[in-house]
Amino acid sequence: MPNNKRGRSPSPTGQAAQPFRSLAERAWQAPPKKKRRRGGRGGNQGNNRPPNNPNREQDKINEPVKRPPAGFKDQAEFEAFAKKFKEGLEKAGYPDAIPLLGGSATIGRSPTKGHPFDGGKNPDGTPKKSDFDLAIVDPKLVDDAIKAGAGGRNGDRRTGELTDAQLDRLGLKDLRDELQKTAGRPLGFMPYRDKEFAGDRPLAPVMNLVPPYEQLPRKT
Repeated sequence: MPNNKRGRSPSPTGQAAQPFRSLAERAWQAPPKKKRRRGGRGGNQGNNRPPNNPNREQDKINEPVKRPPAGFKDQAEFEAFAKKFKEGLEKAGYPDAIPLLGGSATIGRSPTKGHPFDGGKNPDGTPKKSDFDLAIVDPKLVDDAIKAGAGGRNGDRRTGELTDAQLDRLGLKDLRDELQKTAGRPLGFMPYRDKEFAGDRPLAPVMNLVPPYEQLPRKT
């Protein structure tokens, strides 16, 4: 055995710390697996997350999207937001990008906790404004995002939600900030390589933000 001069024992798990995932990113990802804890405090942490179902298809919500989606007062406001999103992507150098909306806005409630859109609570008990979960389908953007430091996931078919620094490198931070101000709520961008994966992977149904604003099909 190696000589441990200071008497330090090795890590019980040997695992690196898991990266932080924003609320927006969790909405586009499979529910995380629970880890067993060896006693101590916090043994039941993670009970506020949905259970990890080995057959994730059972967790998917298959129902028509709301029209307009939750968070918009009417169809005109929604279409103006979608148009600004698409035009902003074109100006940033991604003319072929397809903007998408998913998460609780498309069904009017959280796909994991079930509470109504804008019905969540902050830790202090005050009302919490729901965010918009936005995705962008564009292979070029996925490649550029990986070069900008966003880790490729699912065989590089997507990345995680883009950080401020990554958005800035990609020329998309001003667009994100403008859309956030227009919507009056937080939002994030997650690039996908293909529309099929972007529509089938999330728990909630996904809506194309290019006319005629169709709902993306699922495999199930």
